[in-house]
Amino acid sequence: GVTGVQTCALPICYTLFFATTGTMVINPHLYTKLRHNPLTDLTPVAMVASFPNVLVVHPSLPAKSVTELIALARERNGTLTYGSSGSGSSSHLAVVLLESMTGVKFTHVPYKGSAPAMTDFLAGRIDLMIDNPTTHIPLALAGKTRALGMSGRTRSKQMPEVPTIAEAGVPGYDVTIWYAVMGPAKLPEAIVKRLSANLEKVVASPKVREGLEGLGNDPMYMPSEEANAFIHAENRKWAEVVRVSGARAE
Repeated sequence: GVTGVQTCALPICYTLFFATTGTMVINPHLYTKLRHNPLTDLTPVAMVASFPNVLVVHPSLPAKSVTELIALARERNGTLTYGSSGSGSSSHLAVVLLESMTGVKFTHVPYKGSAPAMTDFLAGRIDLMIDNPTTHIPLALAGKTRALGMSGRTRSKQMPEVPTIAEAGVPGYDVTIWYAVMGPAKLPEAIVKRLSANLEKVVASPKVREGLEGLGNDPMYMPSEEANAFIHAENRKWAEVVRVSGARAE
């Protein structure tokens, strides 16, 4: 989603948006009738945080690593099931990307939200998920699920023994959910730099870092130009993943 807040550089006020991966680079490819284009109608001010999802399997599944899971998926010829919070969600598209990079197939079971998916997953009615670490890491630590890999570029501080999916056998795999502060199109460069510099200080502050990490996020400051290039690269990536998935939100 997107949250707006106003900031003033007298005598002008600007509305800023707190945008996510879904808002910026997934939804434009799921919805064919959007009235806006995030890439042209918004100006990146700074990236401020990110988090990876975690690949988990039900303990009854005889796969204790990513490579074992891929081998098992090939052996069972696409019958392994995975749950998601809905078609086109990050928990759906993360597995689509895994399929496209490994050549294996899974069976998608979409739910109306994470809660019902979690209920069936814990009951053993679906085999695996790639989903939010805030929910899944505590369950894995309690032995109720088995964590095989983190979807991002770095390991989790909560489970440092769990490799990234890229480390564990799928080089280049990366699904990182990120947050960025965006301004309106054609936001003056001086204002962008001023806001970005202030956000850098905010993200670096111990209290903010502690708050972000407490919610399972990794503080990650990225200035405007770098954030803009990153968002465009992410857009190209997720456009292809959505295309392969066939998902539509309308």
